[in-house]
Amino acid sequence: MIEKYKLLYDHEQVQQRIGQLASEITAHYDGGDERPLFVSLLRGAVPFTSHLMTEIARQAPDFHPEVDYMTTSRYSDRAIAKEKAEIVMGLSPDTEVENRPTVIIDDVLDMGETAETVRKYLYDLGALSVKLAVLVNKDVPNRSSSVEADFVGFDNAPNQWLVGMGMDDSAHKKEARRWDSQIWTIEPGQDTHDRILEPAE
Repeated sequence: MIEKYKLLYDHEQVQQRIGQLASEITAHYDGGDERPLFVSLLRGAVPFTSHLMTEIARQAPDFHPEVDYMTTSRYSDRAIAKEKAEIVMGLSPDTEVENRPTVIIDDVLDMGETAETVRKYLYDLGALSVKLAVLVNKDVPNRSSSVEADFVGFDNAPNQWLVGMGMDDSAHKKEARRWDSQIWTIEPGQDTHDRILEPAE
């Protein structure tokens, strides 16, 4: 591992928290009886979504989680935050949203702009409720959005650029470290000239 990365959560910690999240979610939705729709945000949420759905299926075989995907954009290719979150690709036209509880799945919650945009989109489609599950909730001062995560893997994470489990080091190289099973911080002053270290999610 390059010296600029510092381990924050190791593989065992990540898997343990995902298992606990799966238990919280299945209990909240009565083992699947409420038929929640999970909405995974590409690309960052894919590793977390995959592990979470696998763990839900293992713990509650009759839950049968349904997942659809959306693409949102908050950063340029140089990992610099844009002014506002944009929906690049919405849900599949045949995905049933109306009168259903929904759960947004994302890798990290920082400023909350992306979650807020997606929440509005789902309510506009008739969602009964919209909750948010994130692997990491950053300790961001003066968060601009009122969005709070309902299911959190790691809370009060440092407000630094994170990599691993869906979060990439794109300022270094496109897709770098996204598929690591651990989560790392990038140490301040290390290769940060092209980054905003307080990115808006």
